[in-house]
Amino acid sequence: MLADIAMLAASGLSVRAYIRILPDLIRRLFQVDTVGFFWCTENGDMVDAYVEEPHFLSAEVLHSCQSYQEERADNWPSFTENVLAGSVTGYLLPYQTPEFYGSHHFSFTYDKIHAYYILDAVVHDGTRPYGCFLLMRSRNAGPFSKHEIALAHDIAKLMIFSFAKPEACTADASRHFESGLIMLNAKNVITYRNRAAHQSLWMIAREGSAHMLTDTQDSNDVLLNQFCHSGIHEMRVNGSHEQKFRNSWGDFIVKYDPGEVPGSVMIQFRQAQAFACHVALRLAAEKISPRRIMICWLLLSGLSRKEIAWRLGIGLDTTNEHIACLFAQLGVISNVDLMRHFSN
Repeated sequence: MLADIAMLAASGLSVRAYIRILPDLIRRLFQVDTVGFFWCTENGDMVDAYVEEPHFLSAEVLHSCQSYQEERADNWPSFTENVLAGSVTGYLLPYQTPEFYGSHHFSFTYDKIHAYYILDAVVHDGTRPYGCFLLMRSRNAGPFSKHEIALAHDIAKLMIFSFAKPEACTADASRHFESGLIMLNAKNVITYRNRAAHQSLWMIAREGSAHMLTDTQDSNDVLLNQFCHSGIHEMRVNGSHEQKFRNSWGDFIVKYDPGEVPGSVMIQFRQAQAFACHVALRLAAEKISPRRIMICWLLLSGLSRKEIAWRLGIGLDTTNEHIACLFAQLGVISNVDLMRHFSN
């Protein structure tokens, strides 16, 4: 799984392009409930963030965290202190004390998303920090082991590759994945929404230009009214309607259709997905060795067998043996078949 994450991180994509599938890959290594990533400047200031549970990134939660830090210096470290500590994993562990678990901040912030144990891992290249990701899980799952802490540290080191190119590419808009569903009744009251829909709305609204602490209008109802009101109106007047949004998080399509109940509305979100993300998820589902994951990835990237052998520092015969075994395992007979296998 680390090889899969490494290939994704080295693909040239920005972290934003694969941030929604990273938790799926991480869950194959850890028992976690929520995963998030926080971007920072060279000075350690937070500039943006993404957490699977949008509640965690609300202005109220961020204010709560700030207030808890200000109550006493040793309550909880600031984000800046955390990321400037260097390439470290588990910096927050000593602060998870009985006092922390008994605080209003814990009940308001972490307990609401069923998080009890919090593991942080800073992405730092030895010169500057790029951000930090959090792994959060419930009390029933138990604390993170030394082995898990080491794994999280390895993932943070791999993610450095995502920041190696100043102009990382984003997703190819030709491929989309389902990213949320909201149902409204005839009075425009939400009767159903899934977490992915709230994520999509939050990402459509969040461009990172304003400080997150200043935005208090981040509830699902407010975001729905802000970005989908006109689409809902158009659907009710003219039938099915479609909206497109584009920002630093990627390309989104929001489609409005009549629901099964008279007067109801079905809102479906779709987001562009890079082919590399699709391949990463497919590879994660296959039982392939790390070496063959790399070879498969490079074949799908268009490299010849000679180029792959040179890139990996192995002989051409060894490369051919790996490819033959890979093809047999996947049931394909050529590079074209391999591309077709992963394109489905």
